[in-house]
Amino acid sequence: MVAKERITLMVCTNSDGTHKLPPVAIGKSAKPQCFRDAPNGSPPIPYKSQKNAWMDSETAQHWFDECFRPEVESIHGSDPILLIWDNAPPHVHVESTSPSIEIKLLPENLTSVYQPMDQGVIAALKVRSMNVYDFYQ
Repeated sequence: MVAKERITLMVCTNSDGTHKLPPVAIGKSAKPQCFRDAPNGSPPIPYKSQKNAWMDSETAQHWFDECFRPEVESIHGSDPILLIWDNAPPHVHVESTSPSIEIKLLPENLTSVYQPMDQGVIAALKVRSMNVYDFYQ
């Protein structure tokens, strides 16, 4: 029997890696059992449910508005911010809700050589996945 559980993790950091945003988990269940014993019954990282546990346009916009924008604005205030995103279909439809944040998409079909998060950040997270929340402290 093959396990069919799925979770998607969205990760983001600044260009020099000195500030990592908490990862956002995307799962199928609206109230996963694994979080029932967590303090206040809430996950230790931001969590969003989606029927396939994949990133879709609505989830991407939610991440931008509720996770990314407040976090970077609390650090940088109204300084200009550039979000560089890969050209995945859900990312294409996200609109910046802040005048100080500009979104640029990488060109299509780039190899992982040019995608910053594929330069070891995701691999390091997977290696340290026993305690994902501590990785982002």
